[in-house]
Amino acid sequence: MKPSRYNLIFPYQFNRDYSVVYNTFRDSVGIVTAREAEFIKTCDRSLGIHYTKADDFLNKGFIIDANTNELSMLKVEYLKAKFDTKRLSVVIVPTYQCNLDCAYCYEKLSYGTADNTIMSVQVQDSIYKWIERNLYGVETLEVFWHGGEPLVALDVVRRLGGKLKKLAEDRNVKFVTEMSTNGYLFIGSVAQELKELGITRYKMSLDGCRENHDSRKRHKNGSATFDTILENIEDSIGYVDEIDLRLNIDKKDLQDAYDLMKILERKGLLGKVVPRLGKPCRFEDSVNGKAFIREEYSCEAVHFSLLQGIGPWDFSKKDCYCLVNQLNSVIVDGQGTLFKCVSDTGDGQSCGKLKED
Repeated sequence: MKPSRYNLIFPYQFNRDYSVVYNTFRDSVGIVTAREAEFIKTCDRSLGIHYTKADDFLNKGFIIDANTNELSMLKVEYLKAKFDTKRLSVVIVPTYQCNLDCAYCYEKLSYGTADNTIMSVQVQDSIYKWIERNLYGVETLEVFWHGGEPLVALDVVRRLGGKLKKLAEDRNVKFVTEMSTNGYLFIGSVAQELKELGITRYKMSLDGCRENHDSRKRHKNGSATFDTILENIEDSIGYVDEIDLRLNIDKKDLQDAYDLMKILERKGLLGKVVPRLGKPCRFEDSVNGKAFIREEYSCEAVHFSLLQGIGPWDFSKKDCYCLVNQLNSVIVDGQGTLFKCVSDTGDGQSCGKLKED
């Protein structure tokens, strides 16, 4: 036996004599004594752990057979996803326009922020034709709407999204579609329309509670946005299956995440709204810094998920997660320019251009 390389062990909040163990490979979790935690770290039989308990740790993947190579197993799953031709993933950026002025926006560093283009019908039709021609042998068509703010270009989403949904239905292809939105324009009637297009899953973000959020994520006219976004989520929740809500906070504002969870719970939104700690842009080298070190963030993110009772499984992926590395994926913007990474959009790091046909 040997310890899994994918264990996270941290103190149990409600009783510091115990620890929480979370295994990111098997997505399993357990609460253990200090002696059991030491056994999980070392597999030292002299600690006197009963064989039934050791078997339980083995079943949960906390300890593994000495001949098991978890990294090789991950590589296999990664390569299977990387060269998967039965899934076609397309990210559509209908406009670089955005109604908000987020302090950390990476698109501010690109020409994209000065590009007010809304995707033309001509470009929409080019995208449709390209997808139509590349759909042979595909079992799942994934369409992700991104921006800018895609709801600024709602007419494009309506027209092109409706055509792609029908195309998938006609070809008997599974249609999966999601949207990243800042939530400011996500009113109930819009959410209802989007549901008819098959969009019921969203990615949104809040930058802490009201005070911190409104200092980082303001409207272009300078007004606050926290209350509007939260009210929109509440009004639209009946048309939503899930909102992946990223909480962009730093270490000193960590309490905001827990306060936000209480707000969501009080409004009856937890369950459909799944808040998670946003990964920092950078990690500190030591625990004395303002930002998280990698280990601090990992343990805190897992603890935050477990406290909600949802488990971290929703955010652990063993496949090829990034579009850059997926053979059958592409990002296309309002000009018909192609990219392989969302953070490249608008800055000239393109990998091609769609023609009219």
